Amino acid sequence: MPSGSTSKYGWPYLTSDDEPDLPLATRELAEAIEEEVGRLDAGYRYLETIRYTSTGSHTFVKADHPLARAARIECQGSGGAGGGTPATAAGQTAAGSGGSGGDWATAWVPMSSLAASVTVTVPAGATGVLGGSGGNASAAAFGTVCSAPGGLGGVALGAAGTPGAANGAPASATVPTGDWYVKGQGGGSAARLGATGAISGQGGSSRMGGGGRGNGVVTGNNTGIQGGLYGGGGSGAVAGPSTAQQMGAGGGQGLVLVHLYG
Repeated sequence: MPSGSTSKYGWPYLTSDDEPDLPLATRELAEAIEEEVGRLDAGYRYLETIRYTSTGSHTFVKADHPLARAARIECQGSGGAGGGTPATAAGQTAAGSGGSGGDWATAWVPMSSLAASVTVTVPAGATGVLGGSGGNASAAAFGTVCSAPGGLGGVALGAAGTPGAANGAPASATVPTGDWYVKGQGGGSAARLGATGAISGQGGSSRMGGGGRGNGVVTGNNTGIQGGLYGGGGSGAVAGPSTAQQMGAGGGQGLVLVHLYG
């Protein structure tokens, strides 16, 4: 009877104090391995999470994770930028509406279904445009298994001395790829109160990040608040009388997470 056993799974082995009985030892080892394999067949165990937080293109290599049998992917698209404001004259105000938040998607995939290497795309947040509508954001993706579109940019409400309003950016019309998804929140509306002030639209939130808050001014101006990590939309710029053109705030960057299971 083997007197030694491994610390983690308790697999038996012979020590120098044991009488040699190789048939018994090999049988007990085989039974212990079979029991452990049976546990694995009954479900999955969490192994680790790989976080792709740097914007740009990366490569997931399947061979680097030999113990993994499946993966749950999360993709978070980046946030749209807020709208800017044109230059204002005396007695005029202007405001930009908020950019929308990026979409989120998730997918479960067996490792056997993945290619040897998979391209992972992490998008930067959209940037504002001086005096104009905010930029649209880009999608986060894990190959063709999972993708989540980015948010859209807010618009610039023109300068005038009369009241006016502009809607915030809607969520992207593109449908995410995956088993389940959540669309980003639309951006907030911008309002011009006449010659006495204006209010910018807040950025839309994503599942993983809040949108930048809207701002109001009577005099002076504000470029807005950056969208939060990850995927929040940027808020719009806002301007009182006699100010230079402004840029809306940028959106938060995207993210890809790969949760591995054995």
